[in-house]
Amino acid sequence: MILTIFGMSLEAFIFLHVVLSLIGIITSLIVVAVVLQNNLAGWSAFFLISTRL
Repeated sequence: MILTIFGMSLEAFIFLHVVLSLIGIITSLIVVAVVLQNNLAGWSAFFLISTRL
């Protein structure tokens, strides 16, 4: 029996999860840096969208 999650193998699902988590972490670091410079631009929206995935 092969374990699948959302039609993906367990390895593919874990890889996707790690990639999305890294995107969220990197984006949050960018947002923190931008907030500290008081220039929000569009990074807040990108952060919220990418972490909701």
